[in-house]
Amino acid sequence: MIVCNDNFKFLVIIILVTIQFCIIFILRMPSEYYCPSCKSEDVIVYDDHIECNQCHLNFFIEDLESDIEDENILAEEELSGVVDAFDELKDKKIRKAFLKSLKDDINK
Repeated sequence: MIVCNDNFKFLVIIILVTIQFCIIFILRMPSEYYCPSCKSEDVIVYDDHIECNQCHLNFFIEDLESDIEDENILAEEELSGVVDAFDELKDKKIRKAFLKSLKDDINK
């Protein structure tokens, strides 16, 4: 039977406390990014995008690092809304009606 002496217990406690401090420090490290929508610095940084914990929007890091002004940066959810609008135009009847409405607007 293995007997644990006080030195071993003390060493295990030191290791566990050190690990806890490292985890807390890593989680509280300030990010170099912030949410362009709500200006919050409470964001989670992933490989290619960030997620804001305040407004729950996702932004591509490539957009944040570009020279685009904050109010012009679109969230991933907003970009997918734009793409979905073009998907509706795949139907030939809807596309013709849309083009007709554009022509009517130009002629006014």
